[in-house]
Amino acid sequence: MATLQSTDSGTAILLHGTLPEPAGRFVNRLHTGSVAGTDAGRSVAAHRRPVLQWFLSRRTLAGLWCLALAVFTLPPAIAQPGVGLDPSWELGLNMAVRQHLQWGTQVIWTFGPYGFTSAPRYYYFSTWLIGLLLRLAVHAILFAVLTYYLISLRAGPWRWVLVGALFLLPVVAFITFEYETELAVMLLLYLSAINTRMRSAIRMAALAGSLIALLLMIKGTGIVIVATFLVTYGAFVLAIRRSLLLITLIGSAGLSLLALWTLAGQSFVNLYAYFRSSYEIISGYTAAMSVLYEYPTAYVWQRVAFAAIVFISLIGLLAWALLRRDRPLVCLLVLATPLLLAICKFGFVRFGNQIYFYALAVVIETLILVRMIPPGRGVRMLAPMLQPTAIAAASLVLISGVGYASGAVPRAPEWPASQLKTRLTTYLSAAAVVAHPDRRADRTAMTSAAIRAADPLRPQTVAALSKGRTDVWPWDIDILYAYSLRWAPRPVLQSYAAYTTYLDESDAAHLKGPAAPDNVLIALREGDHRYFAFDEPAAFRALREHYHVEGQDGDFLVLSKRAQGESTRLRPAETVHARLGDVVTVPPSANGRVYASVSVPYSVRGQFMNAAFQPGELHIRFQLADRSTQPYRFIQRVAADGLMFDTYIENQQDLRSYLEGRRDHPIRAFQLTSDSPADYTGRVDITFLTTD
Repeated sequence: MATLQSTDSGTAILLHGTLPEPAGRFVNRLHTGSVAGTDAGRSVAAHRRPVLQWFLSRRTLAGLWCLALAVFTLPPAIAQPGVGLDPSWELGLNMAVRQHLQWGTQVIWTFGPYGFTSAPRYYYFSTWLIGLLLRLAVHAILFAVLTYYLISLRAGPWRWVLVGALFLLPVVAFITFEYETELAVMLLLYLSAINTRMRSAIRMAALAGSLIALLLMIKGTGIVIVATFLVTYGAFVLAIRRSLLLITLIGSAGLSLLALWTLAGQSFVNLYAYFRSSYEIISGYTAAMSVLYEYPTAYVWQRVAFAAIVFISLIGLLAWALLRRDRPLVCLLVLATPLLLAICKFGFVRFGNQIYFYALAVVIETLILVRMIPPGRGVRMLAPMLQPTAIAAASLVLISGVGYASGAVPRAPEWPASQLKTRLTTYLSAAAVVAHPDRRADRTAMTSAAIRAADPLRPQTVAALSKGRTDVWPWDIDILYAYSLRWAPRPVLQSYAAYTTYLDESDAAHLKGPAAPDNVLIALREGDHRYFAFDEPAAFRALREHYHVEGQDGDFLVLSKRAQGESTRLRPAETVHARLGDVVTVPPSANGRVYASVSVPYSVRGQFMNAAFQPGELHIRFQLADRSTQPYRFIQRVAADGLMFDTYIENQQDLRSYLEGRRDHPIRAFQLTSDSPADYTGRVDITFLTTD
């Protein structure tokens, strides 16, 4: 009963079932341009037929559908930057590109050398324009591939309407540039794997490879997604004995990666360092960046249970497809399930971002749904259809207002229609920026003024800093842009992200080396209830050794590089074995400097939670001579790097005192606890260290 039907593009697609004879004759005539009717009818309508045939042809209707949705969902073209933590690192990526810094050695971050393209904020004309063109190109590719996907299914009108309706819903706000790229790759790999014409299949695999390379350049941590695509696609095409497609995909991805890397001004010798540092960020991200404390526990576990149901049901659907030997559905599921799992992990680590998972679940499950009933299958597919239907519907409910009203999601729904005029207006602003250089200067001036208003510096401070190169600790990179100061960044752009020993020591080595900045602006900033001095212990120790306090300006201490820095060597002084919850006394030191290397091992349950969801948070509380402090978030991956226990730093004055060698609030003892003790063995090993 299966037939091969030629599509308008000339690509043969494997179909299940056949059309009824009258419908088949009509489709064949539509493809060949013939129109049924009498000779007299044809002669009367001859002058109308070419226009009508063109307008009613499937190719034209599909093209109009694609164009309408692509325009309706256009991402904003340009935006004015804000002030704060996230705008600061976004600006840092733009500045790093402008300075031709090398990723993996001079820059270590979640985003890669093309990460500046992920947002439309205007900092520099060249980087903004490149970003706009790339975003529009990927946006166009996604909708073109989505259109081809529906054509390949010979989808009826209701399927076109169903998929089109997705993009009238609030899911659009969460399909970012990164996710558009991932969805396009998923669909291209699917179409390549099931395509019966080898040339077309190879072209699609090659395009998918190019987008994979772009994804790796946008976000180094995208290696997780890329790995799942390579493994699942590779396994499928090898199983159907089409290994040439896998070779094409890998070859295209490799060549495109080298081309993009070179165009970004990166050295080939840094490729290993780029992927190594990206791995470090991935490996330390969950334990360091997970948050749960802002949400009621019941809501957390209800949504974790929903995510589990999503993946258990997807695996069940995959098993059903394997039993029925439905190769196209198997291919789609093995590509979609790991992608959705990776997006789920991201969303549930920074709890609150799970709304991105719900949005992508709606899209992916709907694509599975429209694939599941090709013509002629009828009611036999209704029961399996419950999986994508139920998951898509439940996810849609969560992001369309019900979730926000109940407190299940943190953001109110944004309906694309209500934002369409605003988004299209940004293209008029973008055109003005391209055409009129004075508009570019105005935007730069507005951004600089907003940053200076948030973090004002005195003219004499700016003048002093202008004589050398400056870094900002822990994250206010934007202040250098606002005052046109020369930037000499440590590799990890913002201190809270140096959450493994490798990352921490990379920053420490930079501060001790020849590329170290002449000046450092440092302000006491804390995020996620973390203790400032423990964000990157080795780098913080290097800062104290190689810089001294020059002055103070508002929130910032101004540090200058010492002519001759100290060379501190830590040596063990005492080892203590304790349990979570024990109060551990800090031993005295002859020179007043006390550090500690702390180990809090995971249990088997904790290792699983770290991989699948997030482990229980660790907290540390300090005991001073006269009081106990608040609990702080404790990051175990850097706890072995030499935590400073000399003195407690609570405010800017305490920070200044410490950097000037005073101990105003000696730490007498500390206590480590966890929200979920079962995630840890309970053992706490501490080696106290002192200096020569």
